[in-house]
Amino acid sequence: MNAVLLAVVASLFWGVGTALQKQGMAASFPKITLRNLVRQLPVVLRTLLVNRAWALGLLGMLAGMALFGMALGRGDITVVQPVVCLTGVVAAGVGVGFLGERLGRMEWTGIGLILLGVILVGVAGGSHTSTLPAPLPLAIFVVVVSALALASLLLRRLSLSAELTLSLAAGLIYGLANMLGKVLTQRVLDEVGGSFDLDRLAVWQSLATDWPIWSILAANVAAGVFYQTAFANGRAAVVGPVVTIISNILPILGALALFSERIRPLHGLGILVVVAGTALLALQPARDDSEGTGGALPDPAPPR
Repeated sequence: MNAVLLAVVASLFWGVGTALQKQGMAASFPKITLRNLVRQLPVVLRTLLVNRAWALGLLGMLAGMALFGMALGRGDITVVQPVVCLTGVVAAGVGVGFLGERLGRMEWTGIGLILLGVILVGVAGGSHTSTLPAPLPLAIFVVVVSALALASLLLRRLSLSAELTLSLAAGLIYGLANMLGKVLTQRVLDEVGGSFDLDRLAVWQSLATDWPIWSILAANVAAGVFYQTAFANGRAAVVGPVVTIISNILPILGALALFSERIRPLHGLGILVVVAGTALLALQPARDDSEGTGGALPDPAPPR
């Protein structure tokens, strides 16, 4: 299976997993905030362990992660990452089709732009050309992205919604984890040679003993905290697309700066279109309750 097809299947697993996690959290998840997260963590963990919908969503996310890693091992970031932007569209589609969520005209326009942008970037994709970045530029990139993630949480003081600020932080850290995933797969390929297949023992041995794996795990845990807290304070149709698009755009920028990959004009146009679609989805004003929910679960109130 080639990199593009693997990325498409990964996006399907991630999109459905995102919607299932939102459904499980909306049904029984306790209200959580970053301020009280440590104190609430035992309650959160107990709730997750017995929440069937959330657990199924987690399995979907893990399956998507495995497929995504295989895709990164077979193609450039600038090819794989734009394709998995379809995750946000899948999540929104499941939210509308099965969870009773409603989207406005501008949100549908945003979805259309995301689809168009993904197609443009995917069509412009090239061959496997990545090279390992030098240690110092990689370290600088990691520090800068981590600082931006922390700074995004302060945007709540500017009256931006919690679902947006938390999604921005989660997207940045997930994007960093995705880029480190490319570092890991590239190092594995350089060490064991051949193709990046998870049925090869040498691949698993290299994965488990190389340093990026621990950074990736830590980044995913941190991003997961922000992501789930965003879900507890917002809509899948906003949280999913924001996290997905940012976590895909960031590694593309990293590919330009660190991996010696090139983005042709069609790549750049596609990225701009995807960013525009994300803005339409994420910056929608909250609807008045008088519009009704059409049977959907009510949106949680913002944290104090």
